[in-house]
Amino acid sequence: MNETLDPLVIDITPHHGAMTKAGKANFVRFSDATSEFVDNSLQAYRQLGDENSARDVSLRLFMNAKKATNSLRDCFLVISDKGCGMDENALKDFATYSLDKATRKQQNEGFISKFGVGAKQSGFFLGERIRVMTSPVGVDSVFELNLDESVFEERYQNDEKVYEAYVYKREAGNISFLTPEDEKANQLMMKHIQEYETANKEHFTTIVLKLRESTVRDLYSRHRYKEIPYELAQIYHFYLNPSNRPDEILETLDFLKTNQKVKGASALYQATERLTKRK
Repeated sequence: MNETLDPLVIDITPHHGAMTKAGKANFVRFSDATSEFVDNSLQAYRQLGDENSARDVSLRLFMNAKKATNSLRDCFLVISDKGCGMDENALKDFATYSLDKATRKQQNEGFISKFGVGAKQSGFFLGERIRVMTSPVGVDSVFELNLDESVFEERYQNDEKVYEAYVYKREAGNISFLTPEDEKANQLMMKHIQEYETANKEHFTTIVLKLRESTVRDLYSRHRYKEIPYELAQIYHFYLNPSNRPDEILETLDFLKTNQKVKGASALYQATERLTKRK
């Protein structure tokens, strides 16, 4: 047996699909994936330190009006908030896959999202490109980050370094400087982004997702896009009112059913059972 003191060095960098395809294992509905971004926005507001300020999170779909198969292409979801924004280091944390909140020394309490993979998993579950424009408190400039599945694949095929991203710095209001051509073609979306950035240039974050054709097809199916506001309202109703969660209601049902001596228990049980349609 021949022994060697010089080990063979192998590259164990994960395939980029580990980041861009992982969301399929965790999300089913458009609204569930979107809530990850809403959660990030709520956290950005909390970091401002003003608990009494309004926490407005804007979610807008910009669909392609073209006919036939082209209608599934070049559709976008834009998420915007007026939270604390992100600097270069925060954007690096945002882009780094599987960097959990414990490693970043952030608290999980009070948020739906638990892991740093949330934005990447949900973003690539919904879309094929994630573009971030953000201006942190106390900075006059805007930072931009672009994570593009097609770029990762091209680098992989060319045997180049895949897990690398660039943060660009530009003047506030100059949104077309780094904007991809397919986004520029959507004038209504560009107008919205421009107006939002101009009105909130002190600190903001805007994320543009280029939606997958499969995502758009699902949104159009039986007018699913109309259900998203109600699903998000449901998610955050139970988030803000945990005692109203279905499992809590069903536990109450079992208590009422087995404790008939409680005054009015029988009537409450029957009413709640009808409400939850439990047989």
